[in-house]
Amino acid sequence: MASKSVEIDDACLWGSTIEKIFIDIVVDEVNKGNMKNGQFSSNLWKKILEDLQCKSKRNYSMKQVKQIFNRLRTKYREFNELRNHTGFGWDGPTQTVVAPDEIWENYLRAHPKAVIYCKKRCDHYVLLELIFSKSTASGKFHRSAALGPPNTDDEKEIENDSERIGLNDIDDSASCMGTRLVDEVFRSEAKTSVTSTERKAKRQRSEQMSAAIAAWTEVAKVRVETTLAKAEKNKNAVEGGSGND
Repeated sequence: MASKSVEIDDACLWGSTIEKIFIDIVVDEVNKGNMKNGQFSSNLWKKILEDLQCKSKRNYSMKQVKQIFNRLRTKYREFNELRNHTGFGWDGPTQTVVAPDEIWENYLRAHPKAVIYCKKRCDHYVLLELIFSKSTASGKFHRSAALGPPNTDDEKEIENDSERIGLNDIDDSASCMGTRLVDEVFRSEAKTSVTSTERKAKRQRSEQMSAAIAAWTEVAKVRVETTLAKAEKNKNAVEGGSGND
């Protein structure tokens, strides 16, 4: 019997709500340390597809899911390149890039697709950075999700560091990470007058920041728990070896 699933037209394939659901699913897998070298395994892709179908109530295909992943990655890279380009500034309250008209004109000649960001922000930019950036973490226990788990040498260094720190250090590390994200967005607000539009933008940005910081904290927690478990295992192994002598 033919499937009763409604074929989703490409024009309305990914609405803003569905896109956010997909991003949240991917961020959750990144937080669990399931992204290795910027990619997911075949089994993880199947899980992501199943989660998306369940939460969206739509019959997406694997091809469509991978296409949206690649599109979001391209979107992040294009916006990030624009933001970091010489001559452009960052408007914290609106989360948009700003520059004189001449700078924009020169940039758009080489990057015509960037015209959509002349007055518009990149939705979910902070969450996309968690997924796609190669340098989104800092500190002893913060490693870019795109780089995957640490190798043997990395683990040894982290385990050695873990012997010299306490829980307060771990809490401070997560706090610094969250503070850096918030400061980056709010740094220019002190000099900006507050209008009703800006207040609405602040509320939206605050919600996005809360989600991003929560995701960052979960990443830190997973990495720390893994490291401390390895340190304890090595300690027990050493003590066991000494007892046999």
